[in-house]
Amino acid sequence: MKIAAAACLVALAIAAAGSAAGTRKGPSKPVVRGSRIVTTPVVHLRFQARERGVPARRLRFRCAFDGARLRACKASFSGRLAVGSHSLRVRAVDPRGRSGPITRVRITVRPSGPAVKSIPVSGSPVNVVFAQDAVWASSSDGSVSRIDPATNKVAARVAVGTGQLGGLASGDGSLWVANFDGGQLDRVDPGSGSVVARIAVGGQPVGPAVAADGTVWVSNFDGSVERIDPSTNTVAARIVVGGKAEATAIALGLVWSTNNDGTIATIDPATNQVAGRRITIDQDVDAIAPAPDGVWACTYYAGTVGFVDPASRQVAKRLTIGDNCSGIAYAAGAVWASRTQRGQVVRIDPATAKVTSTFEVGSRPRDITYGAGSLWVGNEGSGSVSRIPIG
Repeated sequence: MKIAAAACLVALAIAAAGSAAGTRKGPSKPVVRGSRIVTTPVVHLRFQARERGVPARRLRFRCAFDGARLRACKASFSGRLAVGSHSLRVRAVDPRGRSGPITRVRITVRPSGPAVKSIPVSGSPVNVVFAQDAVWASSSDGSVSRIDPATNKVAARVAVGTGQLGGLASGDGSLWVANFDGGQLDRVDPGSGSVVARIAVGGQPVGPAVAADGTVWVSNFDGSVERIDPSTNTVAARIVVGGKAEATAIALGLVWSTNNDGTIATIDPATNQVAGRRITIDQDVDAIAPAPDGVWACTYYAGTVGFVDPASRQVAKRLTIGDNCSGIAYAAGAVWASRTQRGQVVRIDPATAKVTSTFEVGSRPRDITYGAGSLWVGNEGSGSVSRIPIG
Protein backbone atom coordinates (compact mmCIF):
# COMPACT_ATOMS: atom_id res chain seq x y z
CA MET A 1 0.00 0.00 0.00
CA LYS A 2 2.78 2.42 0.89
CA ILE A 3 4.55 1.72 -2.42
CA ALA A 4 1.32 2.23 -4.35
CA ALA A 5 0.62 5.50 -2.50
CA ALA A 6 4.14 6.76 -3.23
CA ALA A 7 3.76 5.89 -6.89
CA CYS A 8 0.46 7.73 -6.97
CA LEU A 9 2.06 10.84 -5.45
CA VAL A 10 4.87 10.75 -8.02
CA ALA A 11 2.34 10.41 -10.83
CA LEU A 12 0.35 13.35 -9.49
CA ALA A 13 3.52 15.46 -9.24
CA ILE A 14 4.47 14.66 -12.82
CA ALA A 15 0.97 15.48 -13.99
CA ALA A 16 0.99 18.77 -12.09
CA ALA A 17 4.34 19.71 -13.57
CA GLY A 18 3.08 18.91 -17.03
CA SER A 19 -0.06 20.92 -16.40
CA ALA A 20 1.98 23.89 -15.15
CA ALA A 21 4.24 23.67 -18.18
CA GLY A 22 1.17 23.65 -20.37
CA THR A 23 -0.10 26.88 -18.83
CA ARG A 24 3.04 28.78 -19.75
CA LYS A 25 2.23 30.72 -22.90
CA GLY A 26 4.14 33.07 -25.09
CA PRO A 27 7.61 33.15 -26.63
CA SER A 28 10.89 32.59 -24.84
CA LYS A 29 13.40 35.26 -23.94
CA PRO A 30 15.24 36.15 -27.17
CA VAL A 31 18.86 35.27 -27.80
CA VAL A 32 20.84 38.11 -29.42
CA ARG A 33 23.57 37.04 -31.82
CA GLY A 34 26.16 39.36 -33.34
CA SER A 35 29.16 41.41 -32.25
CA ARG A 36 28.67 43.48 -29.10
CA ILE A 37 31.64 45.74 -29.90
CA VAL A 38 31.84 47.24 -33.39
CA THR A 39 33.91 49.92 -35.14
CA THR A 40 31.31 50.98 -37.70
CA PRO A 41 28.16 53.04 -37.06
CA VAL A 42 25.94 50.28 -38.53
CA VAL A 43 25.39 47.26 -36.28
CA HIS A 44 24.08 43.89 -37.50
CA LEU A 45 22.28 41.59 -35.05
CA ARG A 46 20.08 38.51 -35.19
CA PHE A 47 17.30 37.66 -32.74
CA GLN A 48 16.12 34.10 -32.00
CA ALA A 49 13.27 32.88 -29.78
CA ARG A 50 11.12 29.74 -29.35
CA GLU A 51 7.54 28.88 -28.48
CA ARG A 52 5.95 25.44 -28.27
CA GLY A 53 3.69 24.79 -31.24
CA VAL A 54 4.72 27.97 -33.10
CA PRO A 55 7.21 27.86 -35.99
CA ALA A 56 10.17 30.15 -35.33
CA ARG A 57 9.56 31.99 -38.59
CA ARG A 58 6.18 33.19 -37.29
CA LEU A 59 7.62 34.94 -34.26
CA ARG A 60 8.10 38.68 -34.52
CA PHE A 61 10.30 41.00 -32.47
CA ARG A 62 10.12 44.44 -30.89
CA CYS A 63 13.31 46.26 -29.99
CA ALA A 64 14.72 49.65 -28.98
CA PHE A 65 17.97 51.34 -27.98
CA ASP A 66 18.69 53.60 -25.02
CA GLY A 67 15.28 53.83 -23.38
CA ALA A 68 13.21 54.49 -26.49
CA ARG A 69 9.79 52.84 -26.95
CA LEU A 70 9.90 49.28 -28.29
CA ARG A 71 9.07 49.09 -32.00
CA ALA A 72 8.69 46.29 -34.52
CA CYS A 73 11.99 45.00 -35.88
CA LYS A 74 13.09 42.07 -38.00
CA ALA A 75 14.87 38.96 -36.76
CA SER A 76 17.84 40.08 -38.86
CA PHE A 77 18.26 43.59 -37.56
CA SER A 78 20.54 46.39 -38.78
CA GLY A 79 20.69 49.83 -37.19
CA ARG A 80 22.84 52.95 -37.13
CA LEU A 81 24.25 54.07 -33.78
CA ALA A 82 26.46 56.92 -32.61
CA VAL A 83 29.92 56.23 -31.23
CA GLY A 84 29.66 55.14 -27.59
CA SER A 85 27.87 52.61 -25.41
CA HIS A 86 24.20 51.73 -26.04
CA SER A 87 21.60 49.61 -24.25
CA LEU A 88 19.48 47.29 -26.45
CA ARG A 89 16.15 45.81 -25.35
CA VAL A 90 14.35 43.16 -27.39
CA ARG A 91 11.38 40.83 -26.87
CA ALA A 92 9.57 38.29 -29.04
CA VAL A 93 5.86 38.42 -29.94
CA ASP A 94 3.83 35.42 -31.20
CA PRO A 95 1.02 35.48 -33.83
CA ARG A 96 -1.59 35.89 -31.05
CA GLY A 97 0.14 39.01 -29.76
CA ARG A 98 1.58 37.41 -26.63
CA SER A 99 4.93 38.94 -25.57
CA GLY A 100 7.87 37.15 -24.00
CA PRO A 101 10.47 38.40 -21.51
CA ILE A 102 12.83 41.21 -22.47
CA THR A 103 16.49 40.56 -23.22
CA ARG A 104 18.90 43.39 -22.43
CA VAL A 105 22.40 43.63 -23.91
CA ARG A 106 25.00 46.39 -24.27
CA ILE A 107 26.35 47.34 -27.70
CA THR A 108 29.48 49.51 -27.95
CA VAL A 109 30.38 51.46 -31.10
CA ARG A 110 34.02 52.48 -31.18
CA PRO A 111 35.35 55.23 -33.46
CA SER A 112 36.24 53.95 -36.92
CA GLY A 113 38.94 56.59 -37.35
CA PRO A 114 41.85 57.14 -34.97
CA ALA A 115 41.34 55.37 -31.66
CA VAL A 116 40.42 57.36 -28.58
CA LYS A 117 43.74 58.55 -27.23
CA SER A 118 45.00 59.04 -23.69
CA ILE A 119 47.75 61.67 -23.63
CA PRO A 120 49.89 61.94 -20.46
CA VAL A 121 50.45 65.50 -19.18
CA SER A 122 52.19 67.09 -16.23
CA GLY A 123 50.44 67.09 -12.86
CA SER A 124 46.71 66.51 -12.43
CA PRO A 125 44.84 68.35 -15.20
CA VAL A 126 41.49 69.84 -14.28
CA ASN A 127 40.77 72.44 -16.98
CA VAL A 128 41.27 72.35 -20.75
CA VAL A 129 40.73 74.77 -23.63
CA PHE A 130 41.30 74.61 -27.40
CA ALA A 131 43.13 77.68 -28.67
CA GLN A 132 45.68 78.61 -31.33
CA ASP A 133 45.28 75.19 -33.00
CA ALA A 134 46.32 73.40 -29.82
CA VAL A 135 44.89 71.95 -26.61
CA TRP A 136 45.95 73.55 -23.33
CA ALA A 137 45.58 71.79 -19.98
CA SER A 138 46.15 73.42 -16.57
CA SER A 139 47.37 71.22 -13.72
CA SER A 140 47.87 71.00 -9.98
CA ASP A 141 51.63 71.55 -10.26
CA GLY A 142 51.21 75.11 -11.56
CA SER A 143 51.95 74.24 -15.18
CA VAL A 144 50.02 74.41 -18.45
CA SER A 145 50.65 71.72 -21.08
CA ARG A 146 50.21 72.40 -24.81
CA ILE A 147 49.11 69.35 -26.82
CA ASP A 148 49.61 69.22 -30.58
CA PRO A 149 46.49 67.59 -32.16
CA ALA A 150 48.57 66.45 -35.13
CA THR A 151 50.79 64.24 -32.98
CA ASN A 152 48.67 63.73 -29.83
CA LYS A 153 51.75 64.65 -27.79
CA VAL A 154 52.67 67.41 -25.36
CA ALA A 155 54.62 69.94 -27.45
CA ALA A 156 55.40 72.42 -24.67
CA ARG A 157 54.97 73.04 -20.96
CA VAL A 158 54.53 76.50 -19.43
CA ALA A 159 55.41 77.07 -15.77
CA VAL A 160 52.75 79.51 -14.60
CA GLY A 161 52.72 79.19 -10.81
CA THR A 162 53.61 76.90 -7.96
CA GLY A 163 50.18 75.62 -6.95
CA GLN A 164 46.74 74.69 -8.21
CA LEU A 165 45.66 76.48 -11.37
CA GLY A 166 42.04 77.12 -12.26
CA GLY A 167 40.29 77.53 -15.58
CA LEU A 168 41.61 78.61 -18.96
CA ALA A 169 40.29 80.92 -21.65
CA SER A 170 41.52 82.17 -25.01
CA GLY A 171 41.09 85.59 -26.58
CA ASP A 172 42.82 88.76 -27.77
CA GLY A 173 45.72 86.61 -28.96
CA SER A 174 46.43 85.34 -25.46
CA LEU A 175 45.82 82.43 -23.15
CA TRP A 176 44.33 83.48 -19.81
CA VAL A 177 45.02 81.24 -16.80
CA ALA A 178 43.25 81.58 -13.45
CA ASN A 179 45.88 81.11 -10.75
CA PHE A 180 43.75 79.78 -7.89
CA ASP A 181 46.52 79.65 -5.30
CA GLY A 182 48.23 82.86 -6.44
CA GLY A 183 45.16 85.10 -6.49
CA GLN A 184 45.94 86.34 -9.97
CA LEU A 185 45.09 85.98 -13.63
CA ASP A 186 48.11 85.10 -15.77
CA ARG A 187 48.33 86.15 -19.40
CA VAL A 188 50.33 83.75 -21.57
CA ASP A 189 51.63 84.27 -25.11
CA PRO A 190 50.61 81.03 -26.92
CA GLY A 191 53.42 81.42 -29.43
CA SER A 192 56.34 81.70 -27.05
CA GLY A 193 54.67 80.02 -24.08
CA SER A 194 55.84 82.81 -21.79
CA VAL A 195 53.83 84.64 -19.12
CA VAL A 196 53.55 88.25 -20.34
CA ALA A 197 51.43 89.68 -17.50
CA ARG A 198 50.23 88.80 -14.01
CA ILE A 199 47.04 90.58 -12.99
CA ALA A 200 46.30 90.61 -9.27
CA VAL A 201 42.60 90.00 -8.68
CA GLY A 202 42.74 88.80 -5.07
CA GLY A 203 40.78 85.92 -3.62
CA GLN A 204 40.88 82.62 -5.50
CA PRO A 205 40.11 83.11 -9.20
CA VAL A 206 38.60 79.98 -10.75
CA GLY A 207 37.15 80.30 -14.25
CA PRO A 208 37.84 83.00 -16.89
CA ALA A 209 36.03 83.71 -20.17
CA VAL A 210 36.75 86.14 -23.00
CA ALA A 211 34.04 88.22 -24.71
CA ALA A 212 33.99 89.01 -28.43
CA ASP A 213 35.43 92.48 -27.76
CA GLY A 214 38.41 90.97 -25.95
CA THR A 215 37.23 91.82 -22.44
CA VAL A 216 38.17 89.12 -19.93
CA TRP A 217 35.86 88.09 -17.08
CA VAL A 218 36.87 85.79 -14.24
CA SER A 219 34.70 84.25 -11.53
CA ASN A 220 36.33 84.34 -8.11
CA PHE A 221 35.79 82.04 -5.14
CA ASP A 222 35.64 85.13 -2.93
CA GLY A 223 32.15 85.87 -4.29
CA SER A 224 33.08 88.33 -7.01
CA VAL A 225 33.52 88.52 -10.77
CA GLU A 226 36.38 90.65 -12.10
CA ARG A 227 36.34 92.47 -15.44
CA ILE A 228 39.82 92.71 -16.95
CA ASP A 229 40.86 95.34 -19.50
CA PRO A 230 43.30 93.51 -21.83
CA SER A 231 44.73 96.79 -23.13
CA THR A 232 46.07 97.71 -19.67
CA ASN A 233 46.10 94.31 -17.95
CA THR A 234 44.21 95.78 -15.00
CA VAL A 235 40.97 95.11 -13.15
CA ALA A 236 38.40 97.48 -14.67
CA ALA A 237 35.48 96.44 -12.45
CA ARG A 238 34.64 94.10 -9.60
CA ILE A 239 31.04 92.84 -9.36
CA VAL A 240 29.89 91.17 -6.15
CA VAL A 241 27.75 88.08 -6.78
CA GLY A 242 28.09 86.41 -3.36
CA GLY A 243 28.73 82.78 -2.50
CA LYS A 244 31.68 81.11 -4.20
CA ALA A 245 31.71 81.97 -7.90
CA GLU A 246 33.32 79.30 -10.09
CA ALA A 247 32.90 79.11 -13.88
CA THR A 248 32.25 81.88 -16.40
CA ALA A 249 30.61 81.94 -19.82
CA ILE A 250 29.77 84.68 -22.32
CA ALA A 251 26.44 84.09 -24.05
CA LEU A 252 23.47 86.00 -25.44
CA GLY A 253 24.81 89.41 -24.46
CA LEU A 254 25.40 88.49 -20.80
CA VAL A 255 28.18 87.24 -18.56
CA TRP A 256 27.12 84.04 -16.76
CA SER A 257 28.80 83.05 -13.51
CA THR A 258 28.13 79.73 -11.76
CA ASN A 259 28.18 79.46 -7.99
CA ASN A 260 28.96 76.85 -5.37
CA ASP A 261 25.65 77.78 -3.69
CA GLY A 262 23.72 76.15 -6.56
CA THR A 263 22.87 79.24 -8.58
CA ILE A 264 23.90 81.11 -11.71
CA ALA A 265 24.22 84.91 -11.74
CA THR A 266 24.14 87.04 -14.89
CA ILE A 267 25.95 90.34 -15.40
CA ASP A 268 25.16 93.06 -17.93
CA PRO A 269 28.55 94.06 -19.44
CA ALA A 270 27.14 97.45 -20.42
CA THR A 271 26.57 98.42 -16.77
CA ASN A 272 28.85 96.03 -14.86
CA GLN A 273 25.83 95.18 -12.71
CA VAL A 274 24.10 91.94 -11.82
CA ALA A 275 21.15 91.56 -14.19
CA GLY A 276 17.97 89.78 -13.05
CA ARG A 277 17.42 87.25 -10.34
CA ARG A 278 19.65 84.27 -9.75
CA ILE A 279 18.83 81.03 -11.51
CA THR A 280 18.79 77.97 -9.25
CA ILE A 281 20.12 74.67 -10.65
CA ASP A 282 21.40 72.43 -7.82
CA GLN A 283 24.19 72.43 -5.26
CA ASP A 284 27.65 73.38 -6.59
CA VAL A 285 27.17 74.43 -10.22
CA ASP A 286 30.59 73.36 -11.47
CA ALA A 287 30.53 74.02 -15.23
CA ILE A 288 28.63 75.99 -17.85
CA ALA A 289 28.52 75.91 -21.66
CA PRO A 290 26.90 78.32 -24.14
CA ALA A 291 24.54 76.83 -26.75
CA PRO A 292 22.80 78.50 -29.70
CA ASP A 293 19.55 79.00 -27.76
CA GLY A 294 20.66 79.23 -24.14
CA VAL A 295 23.19 77.77 -21.73
CA TRP A 296 23.76 74.30 -20.28
CA ALA A 297 25.19 73.82 -16.80
CA CYS A 298 25.99 70.86 -14.57
CA THR A 299 26.40 70.35 -10.84
CA TYR A 300 29.05 68.36 -9.05
CA TYR A 301 27.30 66.71 -6.13
CA ALA A 302 23.93 65.74 -7.62
CA GLY A 303 25.12 65.31 -11.21
CA THR A 304 22.27 67.50 -12.42
CA VAL A 305 22.45 68.82 -15.97
CA GLY A 306 20.12 71.68 -16.82
CA PHE A 307 19.30 73.89 -19.80
CA VAL A 308 18.54 77.51 -18.94
CA ASP A 309 16.12 79.37 -21.19
CA PRO A 310 17.44 82.96 -21.28
CA ALA A 311 13.99 84.47 -21.95
CA SER A 312 12.25 82.96 -18.92
CA ARG A 313 15.43 82.52 -16.83
CA GLN A 314 14.08 79.09 -15.92
CA VAL A 315 15.62 75.63 -16.11
CA ALA A 316 13.61 74.42 -19.09
CA LYS A 317 15.23 70.97 -19.32
CA ARG A 318 16.77 68.88 -16.59
CA LEU A 319 18.28 65.41 -16.15
CA THR A 320 20.54 63.57 -13.73
CA ILE A 321 23.52 61.68 -15.14
CA GLY A 322 23.99 59.50 -12.06
CA ASP A 323 27.41 60.77 -11.01
CA ASN A 324 29.35 63.90 -10.10
CA CYS A 325 29.57 66.27 -13.06
CA SER A 326 32.51 68.67 -13.38
CA GLY A 327 32.66 69.42 -17.10
CA ILE A 328 30.18 70.29 -19.83
CA ALA A 329 30.43 71.36 -23.46
CA TYR A 330 28.14 71.97 -26.43
CA ALA A 331 29.69 70.64 -29.65
CA ALA A 332 28.65 68.92 -32.89
CA GLY A 333 24.97 69.51 -32.10
CA ALA A 334 25.07 67.71 -28.75
CA VAL A 335 25.77 68.28 -25.07
CA TRP A 336 28.70 66.44 -23.46
CA ALA A 337 29.14 65.99 -19.71
CA SER A 338 31.75 64.27 -17.54
CA ARG A 339 30.93 61.51 -15.05
CA THR A 340 33.76 62.16 -12.64
CA GLN A 341 33.63 59.03 -10.46
CA ARG A 342 32.89 56.57 -13.26
CA GLY A 343 35.58 57.84 -15.63
CA GLN A 344 33.12 58.53 -18.43
CA VAL A 345 31.81 61.24 -20.73
CA VAL A 346 28.18 61.06 -21.82
CA ARG A 347 26.51 62.48 -24.90
CA ILE A 348 23.15 64.16 -24.27
CA ASP A 349 20.55 64.87 -26.93
CA PRO A 350 19.69 68.57 -26.40
CA ALA A 351 16.18 68.08 -27.82
CA THR A 352 15.15 65.29 -25.43
CA ALA A 353 17.62 65.92 -22.57
CA LYS A 354 18.48 62.21 -22.51
CA VAL A 355 21.82 60.41 -22.48
CA THR A 356 22.34 58.74 -25.86
CA SER A 357 25.85 57.30 -25.54
CA THR A 358 28.74 56.84 -23.14
CA PHE A 359 32.51 57.04 -23.57
CA GLU A 360 35.17 55.55 -21.30
CA VAL A 361 37.97 58.05 -20.59
CA GLY A 362 40.60 58.45 -17.86
CA SER A 363 40.28 58.57 -14.09
CA ARG A 364 38.25 61.47 -12.63
CA PRO A 365 37.43 63.37 -15.84
CA ARG A 366 36.77 67.06 -15.24
CA ASP A 367 36.68 69.84 -17.86
CA ILE A 368 35.75 69.28 -21.53
CA THR A 369 36.59 71.33 -24.62
CA TYR A 370 36.14 70.87 -28.38
CA GLY A 371 38.54 71.40 -31.28
CA ALA A 372 40.10 69.70 -34.30
CA GLY A 373 37.03 67.46 -34.67
CA SER A 374 37.44 66.00 -31.19
CA LEU A 375 36.45 66.35 -27.57
CA TRP A 376 39.35 66.85 -25.16
CA VAL A 377 38.85 65.81 -21.53
CA GLY A 378 41.13 66.62 -18.60
CA ASN A 379 41.51 63.53 -16.38
CA GLU A 380 42.53 64.67 -12.91
CA GLY A 381 42.99 61.18 -11.50
CA SER A 382 45.14 59.70 -14.27
CA GLY A 383 47.21 62.77 -15.19
CA SER A 384 46.09 62.66 -18.79
CA VAL A 385 43.92 64.26 -21.47
CA SER A 386 41.57 62.00 -23.44
CA ARG A 387 40.81 62.70 -27.09
CA ILE A 388 37.44 61.52 -28.40
CA PRO A 389 36.98 61.97 -32.18
CA ILE A 390 33.38 63.05 -32.86
CA GLY A 391 33.70 64.83 -36.23
